Amino acid sequence: MIAAMLCSSLPESDLLRDRRLKFVPLFLAILASLVLPLCGCFSTVTTPYTAPPTSPPTSPLTPPVITTQPANQSVSLGTAATFSVTAIGSSLQYQWSDNGTPIANATASTYTTPTTVAADNNSSFTVVVSNSAGSVTSNPASLTITARAPQVGDLRFQQVDARSTINGYNNGPPSVPSSSSQGFGVYYPNSIGTPLYLAALNQCELNNTNAKAACPLFFEQYNLPANLINLDLSVGYGGDSYSEFPSDFNSPNWPIVGGTAVNAANSVLTSLQLQQTYNFFGASWIQGPTQNLPFIGSQTTIPAATTAQLQTAATQAGQHSQVITAVSSDLGKIVYFSYSWQGDTSPYDVTVAAVTFPNVASTISSFAQQGYILTAMTPSADSTGNFILIGTRVQGDSIPRLFMTAAPATFATLTQQGYAIVAVLNDTSTGTPVLTFIGER
Repeated sequence: MIAAMLCSSLPESDLLRDRRLKFVPLFLAILASLVLPLCGCFSTVTTPYTAPPTSPPTSPLTPPVITTQPANQSVSLGTAATFSVTAIGSSLQYQWSDNGTPIANATASTYTTPTTVAADNNSSFTVVVSNSAGSVTSNPASLTITARAPQVGDLRFQQVDARSTINGYNNGPPSVPSSSSQGFGVYYPNSIGTPLYLAALNQCELNNTNAKAACPLFFEQYNLPANLINLDLSVGYGGDSYSEFPSDFNSPNWPIVGGTAVNAANSVLTSLQLQQTYNFFGASWIQGPTQNLPFIGSQTTIPAATTAQLQTAATQAGQHSQVITAVSSDLGKIVYFSYSWQGDTSPYDVTVAAVTFPNVASTISSFAQQGYILTAMTPSADSTGNFILIGTRVQGDSIPRLFMTAAPATFATLTQQGYAIVAVLNDTSTGTPVLTFIGER
């Protein structure tokens, strides 16, 4: 009833209108608060109450904790080393130091050094891991610089520190001693192998005959791991009559039994045995991809040579970036093969030694201590009972090389640890062969 009256337009007297005028403001205000919600002439919108937003509670920062410390590193001279650390914590920051001195821009969880120099040997690296809640310093990690590795693809250094050996390699089946009355040659694809065994008495001498069939060659071949067959390496071994030696080595067709010729541009001779007295010669070689930069070989003969004369010739070869890879004594003469490699202009230091069989291993060890790689040796002794050993290193690189010897039962330790076998000593002096494998890296 009240709502109907308020919502309708009704006539009224002037007197009543005048009296009501005095009370209109108050009256309307009261009635509006009580009645307006009931009147269909008006509408209202109610907004739900919303609490003001609040910020989530701030978690305290977690101080850094190192979970994996930097490890000691050993790299060849001229390569880089990488150190790393693993840590947990909030908003971590890193700062590496070399012997206590912060390294500019070394602010990540890993740090890779510049190309190393000899002075970097025994450096100590640490890293500070920090955030606003604290900091922690890692244990020191040392850097050991070993002797310079040969350049990738260089076949002149018995595969020492090469990609084929440095991470270990599979042990292929030992080769079968080979001989032939017509001369022979054999290749092993996707393989590396030893030079010809260095023997106290070679088979020609033991058999005391000038028949080629009585002068077998001894060596071992190793299959490359499956992930390295892309290196396209092969090793070859061959022999023939002594009188055929010059023509065989100059022929584009010898021995061609699965590889290219022994004098091809992708081939490097690794050992040579000349036995004029027994009308026999033997050799071993390694071959790389035919698209490799060419190796240019040369043969040198020094008549009535002394060790001093060979040292002079070897020094001159090294100054011209040539590496002697095979040497043989031959009735007072010395014959050696040296190779240059297109693009290589490094001068090399060369050392020559003439020693008896019992001193061969210790001499090679001495070479390694001076940074030399054994690059050539005579498989047989000369008329005085001496063997010639030739070591080569980049000029001035005197950092000691790693060296190891092993018997047949344990020689796998060499191959598994990345040592290239640079020599196999075959002690036949007692009638029963005793082998010693010598590895370098």
